[in-house]
Amino acid sequence: MLGPIEGYRETYGEGGYCFIRVVVIVDLHIALDAAQTVVVDDSASNAERFQQSFLGIVQECQVSAHDDPKADMLLLLKNWLMKKEHGRWLTVIDNADDTEIFFRRSAAPTDQTTAKVGESLAQYIPECAHGTILVTTRNKQAESRLTMGQRPIEVGRMDDKESRDLLHTKLEHVDFASAALSTLTTRLEGLPLALVQAAAFIQEKSITIDQYLKLLDESDHSLVDLLSQEFETVGRDSETPRAVAATWMLSFQQINRQDELAGQLLSVMSFFDCQGIPMAFLSHYSEQERNGGPKSVMQLTKSLGVLKSFCLVSEEKNGRLDMHRLVHLVTRKWLHKEGRIRQFEREALSTVSSTYPFGDYENRTVCTEYLPHAMAVLKVEVPTSSDRAKNKASLLHCVAGHLDFEGKWKDPEILLLQATRMRKYVLGDEHPSTLTSMANLASTYRNQGR
Repeated sequence: MLGPIEGYRETYGEGGYCFIRVVVIVDLHIALDAAQTVVVDDSASNAERFQQSFLGIVQECQVSAHDDPKADMLLLLKNWLMKKEHGRWLTVIDNADDTEIFFRRSAAPTDQTTAKVGESLAQYIPECAHGTILVTTRNKQAESRLTMGQRPIEVGRMDDKESRDLLHTKLEHVDFASAALSTLTTRLEGLPLALVQAAAFIQEKSITIDQYLKLLDESDHSLVDLLSQEFETVGRDSETPRAVAATWMLSFQQINRQDELAGQLLSVMSFFDCQGIPMAFLSHYSEQERNGGPKSVMQLTKSLGVLKSFCLVSEEKNGRLDMHRLVHLVTRKWLHKEGRIRQFEREALSTVSSTYPFGDYENRTVCTEYLPHAMAVLKVEVPTSSDRAKNKASLLHCVAGHLDFEGKWKDPEILLLQATRMRKYVLGDEHPSTLTSMANLASTYRNQGR
């Protein structure tokens, strides 16, 4: 039986890979018997589509004055639904990720709606005791504003059994206990949209799960290519991106429009290691003049909040940040498409180079914490004659000092050879920094007994 259906219910999930449709379908089955009028699926991917969805409902329900070209269709539907004699109803506002659609000044009126410039679309969402609104979103900030304090339902990642169940429904010929099935769910980290996309690819190409896993394991580039494959599924909005990568990129674009610093932070973080990103890196980055002038702690906190609200990053108890590995890779793909990948490679290298101290006893803990990120950005190729070469040489020198202190003498030799070569080219043989790297290299040779 259905209890009181008044008010809002909100579902949200991580950055575009929750299977929101499952929640919508479940709620509809619960509500169908009790609701005399069921209003389904107001797409909120943009303001125009939201208004068109409302217009379609007005016409379907034959709301009074629906054929009057001068009537305010949004207001007509709101008032009609709020009248108790029209019965109980349920409406689904799907893909409500962009808060600006509801809470900024709306677009100029279309031919069939009369939402006026200066009015908020949120005011047209009905609220009454005999109706329920189910909102789906990837954005926790949108969830908070649209539900007016109602407790949301989070659609998190699936566990191993749930993931295998989902794959088994799509690939019925596969043994449920198959090791390959479990391996695939692990590689795609329980992300429903990624799993459905993988199943569609396997079926379409008539390949085995083991063959698909080989494609995944070829390289990060292959993984992103597979995540970028379009696929069809019943009930999916024809205008909604069908590929995991495209879904995330849509979120990235929304973030970039709403909060430029948040977009920059996401971009630069994609070149650090995806786990344990220190706040010191992000604080240093946000203080640089090249990024539009130093940002306040409040601005940084707000921008990180945007990334957390889309579940693109999460915060550890120690204050460091984690970024989902697949988000990490797709962000780089997005930057490549936008023609900005070199810019953020350079800025990531500069950030770590400026904050990584020389490895000694006092800095041992910090150096150890920063090391995975240093090794990640050192993969960036830079022109030998550029300022970026100075940054890279400095970081090579400092990381070598830490590894030397830890007694890993072979690695410091390789790093110091690179640092010395780069510093000779950029700074000259007699520059103090060049001589320091040469002296440290000689010390490393002594430690090796050479």
